[in-house]
Amino acid sequence: MEQLSTVLAVVLIVACWATAVADFRRAPQIVATMERLGVPLRMLPLLGAVKVAGGLGLLLGQWNDTLRAAASLCLAVYFAGATAAHLRRKDAVQHVAPAGVLLVCSAVVFAVSL
Repeated sequence: MEQLSTVLAVVLIVACWATAVADFRRAPQIVATMERLGVPLRMLPLLGAVKVAGGLGLLLGQWNDTLRAAASLCLAVYFAGATAAHLRRKDAVQHVAPAGVLLVCSAVVFAVSL
């Protein structure tokens, strides 16, 4: 189970940092998604920073279980909010799935970190 948690943590780190770059650059796909969800574009730098911090917490958490648990819990809350935002707007499955999958990954990493 520890190996699965490590693999999921790496997936989360890559996903968080890649999407954070897209947030900071205001990638057209991200801008379109935020507009569809009703999220003000001024929030993009904050959302990107949260993802960078979560990824960094997971990376450093490879050597500290408490930090790993805290980072994965924070990311689970973040992705729960993202999933809820997509569901509230009745987005298609292909728009909801990425946030939902990352929510599950975060929750598994958290559970194994306890």
